[in-house]
Order: sequence, then C-alpha cells, then structure tokens
Amino acid sequence: MKTIEGLIQGDAAWHAHRATTRNASDAPAVMGVSPYTTRSELVKRYATGIAPTVDEATQRRFDSGHEVEPALRAIAEGIAGEEFYPAVAVSDDGYLGASFDGVTMLDDAICEVKLANRAKMETIRDGFIPEGDRWQIVQQFAVCESATRCIYVCGDGTEEGSESLIIERADIEGDIPKLIAAWKQFDADVAAYVPEEAAPVVVATPTESLPAVSVRMDGAIAVISNLDLFGDRLKAFVAGLDMKPDTDQAFADAEAAVKTLKKAEEALTTAEESALAQIDPVEAMRRQVADLHETARSTRLLLEKVTKARKEQIRTEEVAKARAQFSEHVEAINKTFGGKVRLPDVPADFGGAIKGLKTLTSLRDAISTELARAKIEADRIANGIRTNLELLRTEAAGHESLFSDAQQLVTSKSEDDLRNLIKTRIAEFQQREQARLDAERAKIRAEEEARAQREADAKAEQERQRIRQEEQAKARQEADDRRRLEAHASAERSAAAVESMARSEEPPKYDATPIKSANDDGARIRLGELNALIAPLSISADGLAQLGFEHVATDKAAKLYRASDLPRILGAMSRHLMSADKLGRAA
Repeated sequence: MKTIEGLIQGDAAWHAHRATTRNASDAPAVMGVSPYTTRSELVKRYATGIAPTVDEATQRRFDSGHEVEPALRAIAEGIAGEEFYPAVAVSDDGYLGASFDGVTMLDDAICEVKLANRAKMETIRDGFIPEGDRWQIVQQFAVCESATRCIYVCGDGTEEGSESLIIERADIEGDIPKLIAAWKQFDADVAAYVPEEAAPVVVATPTESLPAVSVRMDGAIAVISNLDLFGDRLKAFVAGLDMKPDTDQAFADAEAAVKTLKKAEEALTTAEESALAQIDPVEAMRRQVADLHETARSTRLLLEKVTKARKEQIRTEEVAKARAQFSEHVEAINKTFGGKVRLPDVPADFGGAIKGLKTLTSLRDAISTELARAKIEADRIANGIRTNLELLRTEAAGHESLFSDAQQLVTSKSEDDLRNLIKTRIAEFQQREQARLDAERAKIRAEEEARAQREADAKAEQERQRIRQEEQAKARQEADDRRRLEAHASAERSAAAVESMARSEEPPKYDATPIKSANDDGARIRLGELNALIAPLSISADGLAQLGFEHVATDKAAKLYRASDLPRILGAMSRHLMSADKLGRAA
C-alpha cells in the first residue's frame, strides 16, 4: 500500500485525487449493488469526468457522517485495542485507491464506519455485511494488503446506538479477483462509452380536454346537445394519438390518453342516463351516444393493448440485444483459445434483471449491469481456463494422450485440483507402464531361460546321440573285429583243410548246391568285406550264387551276406579252388 500524504478527506486536493483514481467507495456501483448510483451513471461519470451535483439531502448525509466519524472510530479502536488514523492510499501497483476511515500504525488492521441506517443495522445484527458496503471493504483489503481484519461499525456515535462486525481478510479475500475483474470490465465500458441524449424528465404531455357532454330535453321533446361538437373533438383527439410509442415520453402520453378516453366513456354514459331520466328515449340520440361511446372505448382498449405490446416488444429487443453482445464477447474469448476448448455456458439472466421495472431507463441500466456482470464472469472463467491450459502444456508435456478430456478438465477444475489430477494420472500411467515393462522383461527372461533350457536339452540330446553313435560304432567295430577274427580263424581252418586235401590223392567232389545256413544271428558281411578277406583273390555276387550263397539284403549298391555263412563260403571257395587245381593237374 502507498499512502498519499497531505490529503484530507473532503478538501480540494482529495477531490482531485479521487477524480483520477478507482475509488473504493465506487466499488459497490461497479458491482451493480449501490443504492445511490447505478453502474451506467458511474460509467458516464468516469468517461466524462463530470461529477453529479450533490443535492442538499445528500450533502446533509455526508455532513452527518463526518460528524459522527470520530466517535465511531473511537468505538472501533475500543474493539480492536489499537488506534486508527484516517488515510488515503493506492495499491502497490497504483490500480486501486481507497480513503480509509482508519488504519493502524502497522497497517495490519483497518476500520470502516457508517452513519446509522435501520436496514444496515438489522443486517449487521444478523451477522452479515450490508451489500452496499461489502465491496468497498473488499477493495480496502485489496489496497492494504497487509491488513488482516477490518472493524466495521455502523451507528450514531454512541455505544448503545451502534452495531459492529469484525471482518477477517480470509472471509472475503476470495472476492478480490472478482472485484479487479469487474474494474477491468468497467474500464472497457468507460473506454467504449458513447454519450447518449439526456433522458428528459418524463411528464405526460397535457392532453386536449374534451368538452363536457351536455344532453337535455325541452318540453317539446327536442334533443338539445353538443354531441356533434363532442364527436368532432373526440375523433380529432383519437386521430392525433401515437399508436407506436417507443420512448418513455411516448408511453407516458399514451397512458394519459387512456385516462382521457376512459373519462369520455364515463361522461357519455352519464349524459345518456341524464337524458333518459328527463324524457322517453330518443332513438337518434341514443344511437349517437352509443357510437361515440364505442369510439372512445374501442380506441382506449386498442391503445392499452398497443402500449402493453410495445413495452413488451422493447423489453424483448433490449434483452435480445444484450444476449447478442454477450454472445459476441464469449465468441471473442473462445477465439483466444485457438480452437482447443470453448467456454462453458455462463448464465446471464437478463429477464430476471428487468423483472418489475417500469421505465426504459431503469430497464436499460439493469440490462447493462447484468451484461457487465456476465462479461466479468466469462472473463474470470476464461482466465482460469488459460491458466489450466498452460498447466496442461507444461506439466502434462509428453503425456497428452492421458488428457483427451481436456475440455471438461480445464473448464471445471481449479488450478490446484488440475495440478493434483495431472500428477495422479501421470503417476498411475507410469506405474502401469512400469508394470508393463516389468512384465515384458519377465517374459523375455522366461523366453530366454526357456530357449537356454531348450538349447541345453538339445546339446544334451546331441551328446547322448553322439555317445550312442559312438557306442553303436564301437559295437559295430567290435562285431566287425569279431567277424574278422572268426573269418581269419575260419580261413586258417579252411587253409588247413585245403592243405589236407592237397595231400589226398582223390579231390573231393564239388557240390554246388546251396549250403544250408547256420543259425542266423543277424550279423551281415558285405561283398566288399569278403573280398578284402580273400585278397588278392576276389569273387562276385554271381560267383557266390554259383557256390550256393545268395545275398540276403542290400545296402544301397552293396550286397549283404550272413556273417554266420562266412566259414561255409570260405570252405566252398576252397573246395572249388582245390577242384580246379586237381583238374589242372590232370590235364
């Protein structure tokens, strides 16, 4: 708070300061709740710099307030336990001003005192701040930011004739942004102010008085009346009426004309009844009276309907115009959001604002005040949305997909609530993402372990197969070795037998019939292996067949023979050779 030194409330310097400052005493009018000044009047005063002339009644109220102010301040000091000093100050940024009835030396408390008012006293006794003073106190707290409480006293300067409230900053601090927003809108309205023609004092234009209706009958039953003159004047009066009033003056004239026509109807009825009381009815006179009576009545009824309809039409037009202006304001705000979000519905009750109002001036002022209030509310919501959008941009960066409901969030959440929601959603997402990554890593580990196990099993199987193959190869080798040993032994025996036959003089007869096989043990010998045993001799499969040994199986191109037949094959070959040797010798 910056105190303006040397100013005394009420002097010329103080008035000069007020003329260039947004004063706390004007705050109620800015908010549209002042019982003394309408918002439209205040806009005009700020725009033109022309202050209204203070009338005697208002000046007396001011003087009375100044007279009791010291006594009321003393009561406030007794409540606070501190001294208060009058001060004039502006906020640190210079935007708002206030004239304090009292501020403590440490600027930690303020006081506001008001002259006794029955309605205010009752409101205070109920524990509430009178609406006309509440926004003034809100602005005083806005100017004196170090003040924590306000002692509000209303009375006549005596203890028994005063009521008081202790208002804590925390109770109304939330209204300070609303008040500043209202002043911003007020500034915009002042900048856009276009002077209007001064509304004249509405007094019905004096209407032409119709002549008195005179009808009397003489003894000769002659009708002596001025109905012709009355009729001419009545018709001329009706022809001069404005059937489409659109100003307060025109409405006042129409309402006065309705009263005149009503009187004409009553006068004609009275004259007719008077004439009938004098003589028997005269048909011509009665028809003329009836015609004139109907003219006055039908015109009156029509004018009443026209006046009522036109008033309703103007009310509708003014409300529609205000709604259009508010819609333009809302659309202008929506454009600042770049198409990302839109303002939620902001209520603007123009119909309720003009309920019960009779004059166009009061109607238009009420609509203007409600329009300003709605614009202020729209601006407040828009500022909150902008704050929330920036919050989403900065704190939800990289997680935009988590906030597909941004429209609903930025328009319904406070800044703190949205910040907490952003943190919660991101934390939950990170937990889910961590769980997913952990699950994926676990799955990969399991797959790697399974693959490693399969590879180990495969290697073990390969090793087992290798061992089996080696064992089988070893067994085959051992079997081959045994066969070779057996074949060698058989060959030796066959050689011995050949040698024995060689010493014999009679060679044995060669029997080429197949030799019955010994018991087959399943072992086989290849033709190649047989030829290896008898090398450098060799024999073919056909030769073996001639000796009586057919192959029992094949392995690709190789002929396989029973290993158990090897001794017999060698024996047969030996006998065949011995026979050939004997035959050679004989030749």
